[in-house]
Amino acid sequence: MQALYDLASRSGVAAEVTWSGRTVVDSLDVAFAPTAAEAARLLDQHRPPLPGAAPPAPPATDPYARRRERRRHRDLIGAVRAGLARELPAFMLPADYVVVAGLPLNSSGKVDRSRLPEPRWSSVPSADQLAPRSPLEAQVSAVWSTVLNVPGVGVRDNFFDLGGDSLLAVRVAVLVSRRLGAPVAADDVFRHPTVEDLVRSLGDGEPPDWPAR
Repeated sequence: MQALYDLASRSGVAAEVTWSGRTVVDSLDVAFAPTAAEAARLLDQHRPPLPGAAPPAPPATDPYARRRERRRHRDLIGAVRAGLARELPAFMLPADYVVVAGLPLNSSGKVDRSRLPEPRWSSVPSADQLAPRSPLEAQVSAVWSTVLNVPGVGVRDNFFDLGGDSLLAVRVAVLVSRRLGAPVAADDVFRHPTVEDLVRSLGDGEPPDWPAR
């Protein structure tokens, strides 16, 4: 348990860890979130109900609920990815992450791998992508397009959502270092998985002003 709390602390997030309420022996339920209260809420929300308990009430209609959920998932995945990047070599890092409400179990109480969701691979930039706004962003975006074989990478498109993995992150680091003449490591790509964030981390200062509307 302590290792999970330590990972959360190094990643700048909070963790809530308990022994699992499921039938799996020696398993844990873990929630990572920006605050301890949010982590506890998530753990309670996704903990399986006790036998015979009434199902939870459906959430109230909220047009922005899905957007907030996607943002929470993105922030959580980013924090976990960055934390693992500090602990593991690049070749051992997962290529994709999927947030689920709970692990499906078979009749023996073990994880039913056949019911796990497939990774949502995407080689298409987001529909609301933002084009490079500076020469430096354009150079980094061009490197990502070459390595990922994806045309027109926006500055806020996530490297890993476009199909990037640990080996491709190494290629990006090498090519960006050569093109910019500045040292870039694969870990930098994991910590800053968008062109905008990576450029900012290189000391380019604040992003360029938004174009006039």
